[in-house]
Amino acid sequence: MKKALAFALVAPTLAVAADYETPGTLPLSTAAPAALVDGIRAQIEDPVSNDGMMNSYTVVTESETYAVVSTHDLCMVAREVNAIAEISKLKGTAAFSESAVEAAKSLGQGAMNIVQDPGAALSGAAAGVGKAFRRLGDRITKGDESSESEDSGFAQVIGFSKVKREYAYEFGVDVYSNNETLQEYLDNLAWAGYSGGVAFNVAATAATGGLAGAAITATNYTVALEEMIRDSTPGDLRKKTREVLQEQGFGEDLINLFVRNAHLSPRHQTFIAGALATMG
Repeated sequence: MKKALAFALVAPTLAVAADYETPGTLPLSTAAPAALVDGIRAQIEDPVSNDGMMNSYTVVTESETYAVVSTHDLCMVAREVNAIAEISKLKGTAAFSESAVEAAKSLGQGAMNIVQDPGAALSGAAAGVGKAFRRLGDRITKGDESSESEDSGFAQVIGFSKVKREYAYEFGVDVYSNNETLQEYLDNLAWAGYSGGVAFNVAATAATGGLAGAAITATNYTVALEEMIRDSTPGDLRKKTREVLQEQGFGEDLINLFVRNAHLSPRHQTFIAGALATMG
């Protein structure tokens, strides 16, 4: 009797389960463009999971594993992984340490550890400063909350954030990315480059070469948005987003909910508002 009851309880579940397809797999060579697979400085597991709509990739580096949904996001992760690899090379150079020293001097005695021992202190001190910049936050435009991924008002005022945005643009990565490793490395590079002493253009080209067109098609419009993100503070981007949404007829209450959502970075808001504007 107990067995019969157990089967009666399980049978409906089995019947329902049979109504759904089991996710399948695809060879990596079929799932992702060859330029993307060959250009990433990491290992992409093969085969790739596919749910009938999107591919799910597992990207493995020497220190981290990324779970990536969609080929579009794989391209973004590839750029980030390659940027981290190139910045790692730069961190071992004398020019990088010397630039960090000059940047420390420009900010006064608070960075004396880096001045005294740049090789040993750079990673800890610069990363600590960078994380502090990001987490302090600023509330500068109509009381808007800063997102979780942007620098503080202090970092913006002294010019640190501007340098960081320029480096992120050259590497083709999102300066507001939630990739903590990328943020740490960008902070280190921006700290060293704050004095203007790090030449990295060739490295940036090597990091993004072959990846840009692999999964993302750039248009004049998207390029213009990326340049605006590079050249504008988060506060200016939020102000522009407000203006775009107001032009589209959205009410102030709804605009406030959108702009003050700390989980959306200024880049997300800029692109979403821009997309809505193009839809008319």
